[in-house]
Amino acid sequence: EGFKNPAGTKNHKVLAFAPSYENIKGVKVEDLLRGKTYRDYLLPIPGAQVEVKNLKKILRSDIYNGEDATEANFKKNAGNYSILHLAMHTIINNSNPLYSKLVFYHNSSDTVEDGLLNTSELFGMQLNADLAVLSACNTGTGKLERGEGIMSLSRGFFYAGVPSIIMTSWAVEDQSGVSLMSSFYKYLSEGKPKNEALQLAKLDYLESADQLKSHPHFWAAYMNIGDISPIQHLKHPTTRSTYILIFSIAIVVIAGTILLIRKKRQNIGV
Repeated sequence: EGFKNPAGTKNHKVLAFAPSYENIKGVKVEDLLRGKTYRDYLLPIPGAQVEVKNLKKILRSDIYNGEDATEANFKKNAGNYSILHLAMHTIINNSNPLYSKLVFYHNSSDTVEDGLLNTSELFGMQLNADLAVLSACNTGTGKLERGEGIMSLSRGFFYAGVPSIIMTSWAVEDQSGVSLMSSFYKYLSEGKPKNEALQLAKLDYLESADQLKSHPHFWAAYMNIGDISPIQHLKHPTTRSTYILIFSIAIVVIAGTILLIRKKRQNIGV
């Protein structure tokens, strides 16, 4: 049987977040990083912006990037989408995994949300997604048992109703992540099972990678846990060629209608 989503409606689209971190210089978070600042730890992820733009070309997506990629926007919209794509940093708390966090853009004027989505908050959410993708996560700070922190976040998504997770076991290089995710979504959009789509994406990456970039560090971190079945009814973006085809058909229909009307009038005249 596998995992099941809770009852609810979804729009069969992707909701993607790629926050910026330039505004958090000098903010102290002693409880998280032992007196370090966000800026010392959370470096910008330029590839995340490219990643979500590429995603939008493959599947119909609503993108929140930069200053719009806030925790408030995630909580407001996440329950309505088939796929949740989160290209952002993760802060891992191994001593208390319920406080491992996804780091969104933090708007200082927001007095409700702090920009840090804890695992414990996910337990209280109701999501209808078929898949959550935790991409470009930075998990390499302090003492870390690889996978445990991410697993706790994944567990949070499972409790919220998401049956399948794509995650990384360590911080991956920006460009390889962009390449892997683009290929993954291409195969997913073709109806491939999630695990097969990820496998094919890795094979595509290795075919084009040089000797250095073919090292497992650059591609092996990505893994799929949970339900592996294909995602049905995903919506593809309307391309320019599609618009041209629709316009051409409309012209033909209108022209045919005009000719038919003229022919009827001629017959009546006769």
